[in-house]
This record gives sequence, structure tokens and C-alpha cells, in this order.
Amino acid sequence: MNLKIYGKEIKTVFDLLGQKENDITFSFSWILSKCPEFAFKFISTIDNKLDIFEYYVEAQVVETQQGVTDMEIKGNTKTGELFHIIIEAKRNYSIPDASQIEKYVTRKSFLADKRYIVTMSNMSKFVASKADYINSLKENNIQIIHIAYKEIYDSIDVLNYKKYSDKNLLTEFKNYLREIINMKDEFSNRAYCVVLSKDIASWDTTGKTTYIDVVEKYNLYYHPVGNHYPTEPVNYICFRYYGKVMGIYHVDEYTIIDNPKNVIEGFVDKTVKPHFLYKLGKKITPSHTVSTKGVHPQARRYACIDLILTEETLKDACDKTKLREKSQ
Repeated sequence: MNLKIYGKEIKTVFDLLGQKENDITFSFSWILSKCPEFAFKFISTIDNKLDIFEYYVEAQVVETQQGVTDMEIKGNTKTGELFHIIIEAKRNYSIPDASQIEKYVTRKSFLADKRYIVTMSNMSKFVASKADYINSLKENNIQIIHIAYKEIYDSIDVLNYKKYSDKNLLTEFKNYLREIINMKDEFSNRAYCVVLSKDIASWDTTGKTTYIDVVEKYNLYYHPVGNHYPTEPVNYICFRYYGKVMGIYHVDEYTIIDNPKNVIEGFVDKTVKPHFLYKLGKKITPSHTVSTKGVHPQARRYACIDLILTEETLKDACDKTKLREKSQ
């Protein structure tokens, strides 16, 4: 028999909590506390030289003016060294910003012999390794590690666990993680609305390829990961130029790049900050002129596709999208 709550199918016991950040935190904390064999394996991915004697897990640990940590694993090794792991779990493709990490570093309780800060999300280890706080943490003798949820999912081989209770719980947790990994934006029919310039693309060395060409000739688009841009890949992109919406594209594929050399012939060969590179599907063109009047030229906004295609202006579509989201 299947269980549904508010129309949503509950596939695992962890789905009773949900899939928000705190829900992921509580689920993972429970697994770590109830499955020592899994916890030991997880900690070994953080530092395989830690010879653990005992450990304990806490969630939502408050320290005045130093923020609230998602999870903490504390314990000691067989040689008597103390270790302390702070874990910050995020949804989708985000990672914590520098200010959040800095608060954790200066916590009065964070004084063990071995100190670690672990971030978890769908973001790849490669992209997370570019975070600007990595070097400062190394200077403070703190190890910073990012673990993607898919890494955890792939590491769980249920058959290798001895206790039936562990096998059952980890099977449930692995199914829950599968949902987290495949998580979609709640408003997946929204389009990310951006302006395209007729200027030569900054990566182009030939002086021939404009930003509009990148989209219209090559069916590609790229933007930085984070830093006021999306931290997770978008589903649809709406492009505007010449004062109107020119088309909406579905993102068929995406990858993360840090060198544009092979994106388009003539693009520069150099290391850049991580960018999402999208391969675009077929163009959806509005049947009427959708004016961009009232939208700041450089603004990057979101709007539901049906509203873009039916409203007179992009501003109206964006405003009504916000109202629709608030009513959810």
C-alpha cells in the first residue's frame, strides 16, 4: 500500500520529514547516530587516518553570535586525540558563503586537535573546491571537505553491512538520497530571464562571435556558478534583446567548465571561475511582442513560461510569477 500526505507520495520513512535543508540534516544525523558502521565509513572519507575510538552526533548546535551548525560529529581516537567535524548540508547545488563558514571557525567550542568543516550538497567537488574561503581555512589548520550527495549515495553498498537493522535503514536512506539527488526546482516551469548583448563575447578571440551568436548560432549559453548567478542549473532560459523577449529555450544538457577553449572555436584558452555551460533545445517564440519595458537592462529575473507567453510585458510576467509563488 502507498501512503500519500497532502497528495505527495511518501516513499521512505525520511520523506515524512521532507526534503528541506533541516529535513536532510535530521535524516543524516539519525543515520550517523544509529549506524556506527556507516558513520565510521563516512568519517574515513573525511580523514582516512582517523583511528576512531568513539564518537557522538549533534544537530542544530547553537552558539551565541556564532550561528547554528547543521550537524557536528565529535569524538576521540584510539590514541587520545580529540576530533571535531562541523557539517553544513545544503539543498540542490549551493554551498555556504564565507561569512557562514567564518562564524564556525571562531566558535569557542571548535578547539579539538583535529578540526574539519564539511559541506554537502548536489554541487560537485570540483566546483566547491573553488570557494574563496578554502585557503583561509587551511591557514587556520582546519581541513575543508566538500562531499556531493551522489558520492554518499554511491558509497552505500547495503549488502556489505552485517546488521539487518542497518541494511533496512540504509536502504530507506539511499532511496531518500536518490530523491535529493534528482531534486527539481519547485517552480521548474520558470524561465531564467536574461538580457543578451550584441557585443563581442568576452571569451572570443576572433572578434566575430557576439553573445547573441552564442545562443542563436551555437545553441549554447553560459554563466558563472554563484556570485549573484544561479548556484544550480536552470531548466529554461528566456532571452531578451532589442527591447523584447526573443525566445525561451529548454536546457537539454549542462556541464560545468573552467576553461572555455573547447566551447566554441576561437574562444580563449585560460582558466576561469566555474561556469554552467548549457546546451539549449528548440526555441519557443511568443506569438505576440512581449515588451521588456520596466525591467532593468541588466536584471536577471524569473518568470513562469505560461505568463511570458500570455502577458504583454516581461515585467507583468515576473510580477505575477512572484504572486503565484507566494500563494503556494
